[in-house]
Amino acid sequence: MNDLYDLILFGKLKDDSDPADVKVRLAKVLKIDEPKAEALISSGRNTRLFRALPKDQADRYYKVIAAAGALCNIA
Repeated sequence: MNDLYDLILFGKLKDDSDPADVKVRLAKVLKIDEPKAEALISSGRNTRLFRALPKDQADRYYKVIAAAGALCNIA
């Protein structure tokens, strides 16, 4: 049985995170431009970044995005 998971970005930052720093790191991790990364983290809305990922891949993305300072979850 292959369980697949979605990665959800909450559109919020960790309390101790600098928005400009998170924007740059998130853009690099997701391979998107900085204005798009800024829109994702400042929207305050949940955004499904990835759909149907294997658990190990979802965990890797979660760790990297969380380390960048953005709040996310695996669903």
